[in-house]
Amino acid sequence: MSKIDTASDQLAITTTVEGIAHAHVPWRRWLAAFYCFDATSSLLFTSAVWVIYLASRGYSPLAIGLFETIFHIAKFVAEVPTGIFADLVGRRKSLVICCIIGAIENLLFLVPTPPVMILSFSLAGIAWAFRGGAHEAILWMIAGHAEPANQAARYSKLISRMFMLALVGEIIGTASGGFLGHILTILPFLCQSAAFALGIIPLLLLPEQHSAKEQRAHPLAHLRTGLQAVRQAPALLGLLLISGLTDSCWQTIYFYYQLYLHGLGFSLSAIGLLVAASTVTSFLFTAATPFIMRHLPQHWLVPLFVSVEIVGLFCMSLPLPVLS
Repeated sequence: MSKIDTASDQLAITTTVEGIAHAHVPWRRWLAAFYCFDATSSLLFTSAVWVIYLASRGYSPLAIGLFETIFHIAKFVAEVPTGIFADLVGRRKSLVICCIIGAIENLLFLVPTPPVMILSFSLAGIAWAFRGGAHEAILWMIAGHAEPANQAARYSKLISRMFMLALVGEIIGTASGGFLGHILTILPFLCQSAAFALGIIPLLLLPEQHSAKEQRAHPLAHLRTGLQAVRQAPALLGLLLISGLTDSCWQTIYFYYQLYLHGLGFSLSAIGLLVAASTVTSFLFTAATPFIMRHLPQHWLVPLFVSVEIVGLFCMSLPLPVLS
């Protein structure tokens, strides 16, 4: 169930914020707290080492891939109930629960038995489902208070900054996670759990937010709206298919590139730095996106960057550490 309803012509959302008058709201304080939460929850200390950690505990690449599949299944199944929870109980509470579950599931890596790992990946999927649209919905609310007459434009600016900040956090966390894992293999998981727990603190500075009753559409209604949009815009269908293809390629190599680099002789510290470096390029290209879109013809954009991804995959497939 979508936690943001942007179906109206004005792209407005009707929400209730507990205990806060519409005028003179401290939206700058809310925004600072939101960005603190976003930065803290983006410190992905385990992202470059968790596959190597499980492999060192005797799990095959197939088993690790099946664990990750459990994560995605749990996330898919929990999407609707967590959306309903966010609408009825509150979006801030939804993010707090995400942090609590995230802290627990990372601690479960300290006992890497198969049943515990199944539980850990299931909890991870549920945690991300709780995060879901509640994350963006709170930012949408802040944008509405910051600039009521131009909420959509302000939201676009704020969410762009949010993505850039998240990438910075990911770079720091990933690079640090490699060094931490080199010192002690369980340190990245302990730090990741602590980061989720710390993320609760800035959330307490945000107001609780619910979706107004008249805005709570049935999940099937959202699905029908999405299908209608795709039918009316074939280009949208093409972009969705390309996005699905590139995401499937990334998910396929995501589980194994850590093992591949480790097999080439790279230490955990080096792997953390290499993965962080790839995020740096993502940060730079994200920052340059407006410039690129202004100066390149639109029909060149998708073929050009899909080709770049293909070249990157080809370089990774070569048994040459420098190119990899």
